[in-house]
Amino acid sequence: MGWVEESYINFEKGINWRSYVVCDVTKQNVNNWVWTPFIERGLANLIYIEVKFTIRDCSLFPGYALSCKETFSLLYYEFDVATREPPPWEPDSYKSVGRIAAGEGRFNANNEVVINTETKAVKVTKKGVYFAFRDQGACISIMAVKVYYIVCPEVVINFANFSATPTARELTQIEHATGKCVDNAEVVGGGPPTYLCKGDGKWYLPSGGCKCKAGFEADIEAQTCIICPPGKYKYGVGDDKCQPCPAHSKAPDQGMSECRCNTGYYRSPKDPKSVPCTQPPSAPQNLTVNFVDQSTVTLSWNPPNFLGGRSDIVYRVTCDMCGPSVVFMPNNEVINDTKITISGLSPVTTYKFHVWAENGVSNLTSSENRQFVDIAVTTTEASVKSASVNNVRVMLVKASEITLSWDPPMASFFESSDDDAAVEVYEVKFYPRGDESNVSNKLTADRHMVFTALRPKTDYGFQVRAKTAHGWGEYSPTIYKTTGQLLGSGKNTQQQVQRKNGIKDDTAYIGDEDNMEVRIIAGATVAVVVVLVVVIIMTVLFLRSRSNDECNKKQPSDCDTLEYRNGEVHCNLDNPPIVATHTSSMTTPLFTQVGSTTSRSYIDPHTYEDPNQAVKEFAREIDASYITIEAIIAVRRLLTRIMCRSYLSVARIGCRFITNERPFVWLSAKRSVNPLSSDAPDMTQFGSVNEWLCSIKMARYLDNFEQAGIVSPKAVARLTVADLTALGITLVGHQKKIMNSIQAMRAQFSANLSEGFLV
Repeated sequence: MGWVEESYINFEKGINWRSYVVCDVTKQNVNNWVWTPFIERGLANLIYIEVKFTIRDCSLFPGYALSCKETFSLLYYEFDVATREPPPWEPDSYKSVGRIAAGEGRFNANNEVVINTETKAVKVTKKGVYFAFRDQGACISIMAVKVYYIVCPEVVINFANFSATPTARELTQIEHATGKCVDNAEVVGGGPPTYLCKGDGKWYLPSGGCKCKAGFEADIEAQTCIICPPGKYKYGVGDDKCQPCPAHSKAPDQGMSECRCNTGYYRSPKDPKSVPCTQPPSAPQNLTVNFVDQSTVTLSWNPPNFLGGRSDIVYRVTCDMCGPSVVFMPNNEVINDTKITISGLSPVTTYKFHVWAENGVSNLTSSENRQFVDIAVTTTEASVKSASVNNVRVMLVKASEITLSWDPPMASFFESSDDDAAVEVYEVKFYPRGDESNVSNKLTADRHMVFTALRPKTDYGFQVRAKTAHGWGEYSPTIYKTTGQLLGSGKNTQQQVQRKNGIKDDTAYIGDEDNMEVRIIAGATVAVVVVLVVVIIMTVLFLRSRSNDECNKKQPSDCDTLEYRNGEVHCNLDNPPIVATHTSSMTTPLFTQVGSTTSRSYIDPHTYEDPNQAVKEFAREIDASYITIEAIIAVRRLLTRIMCRSYLSVARIGCRFITNERPFVWLSAKRSVNPLSSDAPDMTQFGSVNEWLCSIKMARYLDNFEQAGIVSPKAVARLTVADLTALGITLVGHQKKIMNSIQAMRAQFSANLSEGFLV
């Protein structure tokens, strides 16, 4: 039979619905469908369908209900007119939303009708959708169907309007909505206002916003911007209210962002829009000459009577006849005080000075409307007693600094004999050469001054004058000096050219005195160098003469066979040269070259009581660091008979049998310390390299020895100078000190072993 349309009436609940009913419980293979019309989705991302239905209990149909069921299916089909897809009446094209059962209850003949409500959500992307209900053997009535989607409602917040926004396709997702400023508002904060729409249709977390424009005030409750009426203004963007115009201004139109000043009144660009409009001040009052002499004038005045409604009053002074050398103290452009001193004027000259009073709006008026006061001043004749300073000179020059010094005026100009007591103050004027208009002045009570923060490599001119009880003296002639230039660098080329051309110039240059100082220093330096050279030459000559005389101090037998003096070999013709038996590439101390490169004369070291002395005397041309004692034949005193026989054969004098009285032994003891004597330190007592290095104060090289694996004194005794260099000990003094200790250690180890071999 299929679906049938019926009416459902419930007067108690006020229901009069049309419903679709089906109840094919007695049939098999039931498949009944009912469709909704095509529903366009509009802006929806997620569509909800709400179904109200009733369902009968299968127990009402005992015996003959062959396929009774208590559920039915809800399906949907998205359709886009622009695409070719299967028609909506083909069941295979539909997708299941779900099976619907009676969640609130079923009814039978004894119970009241129970209306169930079921809501399902469907994500949609195409233009529209069909919904279908499929019955497969139930007894049901579909009483009402509602299809809808949820939106976050339109809202105005922070003066931004957010339109209704559908929720996202997932309940957990959020939609970002961008707002639009209300009328007469603009975005603030750098970005457009945003609001987040949640899946339940509620707004949250607004960011950014808008503010009312200038000329409009904010109505916070209504979230609107209201235009300012005439007579009021609002400056800038914000939530402020419209304000009445300040004094001496007006707002003739509505929506004014600022009030216009009345005629004759002005507003400085630095003034807030809320302050009254103001006017320029009147002229200063009571301009007076406080002091005048041959080169200086001091003026003072009173503030103007009318300040124009402002407190930022400054003064400006101009002079008609003043040249570039005239100095205003303080400067003449912006003066906060009511007093100024003008110096550098010419004697017996009339100057006219103008003093202007100005404030923050003076520059907004025309120059002819600005008010000033003027005065004419004539400087006096130069005083006889006013004298100039003397000997202005540069003491020190640096990259950006110059130190200047001078002498006071001569005492003959003052009643007092004290020059400094007669001078009240000194004034120094300086400026870059060629830029005399850029003059700076400094005052000091001292006779020197340091000028800092100067431009590097720039020629500066300096002039100094003194003030006494009689007034200011004349400026000294200008001296020039370049920053970064050495003192005494010679007289200026321009000065020399001027002298050659017979031109007289007041400009003085540093030269003669500085050159004299340089000459004295250079002469002293040369003298010291000459003295040092003479001393060195005399020392060398003395040492050479001493070397020539040493042979005369030895036993005669020491010089019989070979004399090696002054870099030459002198052979005794009575004794033929001995052929060399040592062919090492290193010069052997006891074999001296005679006549050729293949023959050497041999000197017996046994003629010396100390073998070290023999090595030193007959190997002067060899570096001491290469001389080592390889072995000691014996440890004993030379026989007295040998010494006497050799000594008497030449000197023919008596032989002293006491050891300490022998001249040769005494000389040897002075020259070196015998490592085997009782006074020499015992090098065999050290058990480690660390103890040995500490004893000779060379512990700093302990790491060098340990890294090379030298950890025992016996290993140390085998070291040479080349080994020390390889260890990183490169200082010659340290090498000699360590090698002397190693030689002594080697000698003491050899003596303990009682082994003898040639040195």
